[in-house]
Amino acid sequence: MKGGYKGKILRVNLSTGRIEKENLSPELARKFLGGVGLGSYLLFKEVPAGTDPLGESNKLFFCTGPLTGTRIPTGRYVVVFKSPLTSILGWSSSAGHWGPELKFAGYDLLIVEGASSSPVYLWIDDDFVELRKAQHLWGATTSETQRRIRKELGDEEVRIACIGPAGERLVRFASIINDEGRAAGRCGAGAVMGSKKLKAIAVRGHGGVKVADPERVSELVKRMYEVWKSEPFVRSLHLYGTNAMTSFTSGIAAFPTRNFQSGWFEEWEKLSGPTLSKTLLVKKAGCFGCPIACGRVSVVKSGPYQGMVVWGPEYEHVNTFGAGCGNSDLEIVSICHQLVNEYGMDGISCGRAISFAMECYEKGLLKKEEADGLDLTWGNKETIVELVKRIGERRGIGDLLAEGTRLAAKRLGRGTEKYAMQTKGLEYAGYEPRGMKGMALTYALGNRGGCHITTGMLYLDIGTMTWMYPLDSPLDPQVLDLEKVKAEIALERRYTVIEAAVLCKFFAGIVFTPSLLASSLSAVTGWEMDEGEVDRIGERIWTLQRMFNVREGISRKDDTLPERFFTEPLPDGFSQGQVLDRKTFEEMLDTYYRMVGWDENGIPREEKIRELGLEEFLPLR
Repeated sequence: MKGGYKGKILRVNLSTGRIEKENLSPELARKFLGGVGLGSYLLFKEVPAGTDPLGESNKLFFCTGPLTGTRIPTGRYVVVFKSPLTSILGWSSSAGHWGPELKFAGYDLLIVEGASSSPVYLWIDDDFVELRKAQHLWGATTSETQRRIRKELGDEEVRIACIGPAGERLVRFASIINDEGRAAGRCGAGAVMGSKKLKAIAVRGHGGVKVADPERVSELVKRMYEVWKSEPFVRSLHLYGTNAMTSFTSGIAAFPTRNFQSGWFEEWEKLSGPTLSKTLLVKKAGCFGCPIACGRVSVVKSGPYQGMVVWGPEYEHVNTFGAGCGNSDLEIVSICHQLVNEYGMDGISCGRAISFAMECYEKGLLKKEEADGLDLTWGNKETIVELVKRIGERRGIGDLLAEGTRLAAKRLGRGTEKYAMQTKGLEYAGYEPRGMKGMALTYALGNRGGCHITTGMLYLDIGTMTWMYPLDSPLDPQVLDLEKVKAEIALERRYTVIEAAVLCKFFAGIVFTPSLLASSLSAVTGWEMDEGEVDRIGERIWTLQRMFNVREGISRKDDTLPERFFTEPLPDGFSQGQVLDRKTFEEMLDTYYRMVGWDENGIPREEKIRELGLEEFLPLR
């Protein structure tokens, strides 16, 4: 390979302690690139149907991409696995510096398989790789774990990805934390690490990443910087972090409020990016090579958590622990953000589990004595913080909510299933699909469940633009039609390639055109690609992921949304009266299936599978 890859896969078996280094096939790399592409391919090949996500046979694929560690701005990595939250394909990505460090150590991928009988951590120092005992770290928070491993190794530059107490206790939405507060949050990768008794992966690399055409890469990076400086939305990310989004979603009353009972939160300005900048913000933080610096570092200034340093808060937590729970106190949001990072949990699923419990409580479906005597009325600040801790420790009512809203509702019964705001088991982020109707498709069709970032539809639905899907004029957020289906298909392919190249969606998803994405891959790898090949790679990976999920029982019945969105019009704000029309939704689903070559039940047709070069998976369906 001319550039972009190290050509090596590191495989670690925790059951036997065996450590192997394998060659990466150039043909496979060109077909699936890396990141979520290669990870999904290997997951399908190596993890049998029906595997228990928390069993020894599940595997973790930590994947970089061809652009990782190059001058193209990206500091991310992707981890692929079978999810304990959804029981289908799970993947999660994180920013920071851990991904490039793995590449600098000489590896494109790390495969973790088997399970240890006692806690261990993995130490990778270029060619030197070993498993170390971690009994003394078991029970430590994520920041404490990172601090103690750095001290133990005598190197402050070591990059560490680790789990906290939530992963150890198998909270189904436990996350992996690296670089202080960066999270591979979604789908429960931390619980899979916990089930294997793998506390952390520490990496130190001293190599570089060769690119095929350095001069062309320099020219492309120059062009990217020119675009991002002139792009208003990216500028707002620099100024206010991801919390810039609060103003956009509130403006169209699509800011989920009180467990999606409304899209309009009357006190949203108390939670906004400008408010954070004026009150709690200390500094901005950036990832490897990225000029945007959308990360925030804040400090809690009052109350029992006064002085707590917070790596955030991010927009999603502002919504889930703020408006989602009827809370307008930005300090409480910040405390919850830091607590979920310290326990190692996905703040989206955690916040939605709390708002689910609050709505059940308010409707008399969850009694006070069942909630450990806690008062779960909307906006109760002390209860929100306490529930985060109880979930992280699987204590009392927290043990039920640690299962995620779908399983919690199933166990609770009493009709509470309709208040679990999720698709395929994954809870929704901070975008209301009745006021942002394109998001209805993205949530319903996401291969990892109710995910908001498998496409860039949210940018189209808030009335901004994405260069990944150029338009002459903005689309109407309150309309679900053929144009939204076309956008869904194009964007899911291009955003999948972004996750396979392992780029940041805040940067590449907005600044890159399809042409720029193809040029970047060509300049780095030396494989000349055009937009058509890039789109075909995205389609191949997307279809492969669907095939994996079909093997696990997924079909049209799962490509849906909770009944609330079809029967309860939004009560106030710009989107007042908006509701999803069931007939239109089903028609758009039919159109989508037809356009991507799936049958009426959402199963990829054999001719489409062969057309994409995936016939080796036909016997495994």
